[in-house]
Amino acid sequence: MLCVAAGLFIVSPSVVACTVCFGDPDSSLTHGARWGIVTMIFVTYGLLVGMAAMLGFVMIRAGRRHAAAKAAEAEYGSPIDDVVIP
Repeated sequence: MLCVAAGLFIVSPSVVACTVCFGDPDSSLTHGARWGIVTMIFVTYGLLVGMAAMLGFVMIRAGRRHAAAKAAEAEYGSPIDDVVIP
């Protein structure tokens, strides 16, 4: 009985591989999978580039703030904490 059930399960059409796994390069499922991968790549690298740009912006702004604080300290003789940089 178990062998008959296993045999029916193996020859069942629902067990046959999908068009992506089977290798039909012109199916709509394959094209959708490709566009899904491309979308994930653009989103992932877009976020990484955005975070790197934000980190660079913060580092540049911190450097400018530090330079302005040093210049104010040299001019006035005491450190000034509230230096406004346009």
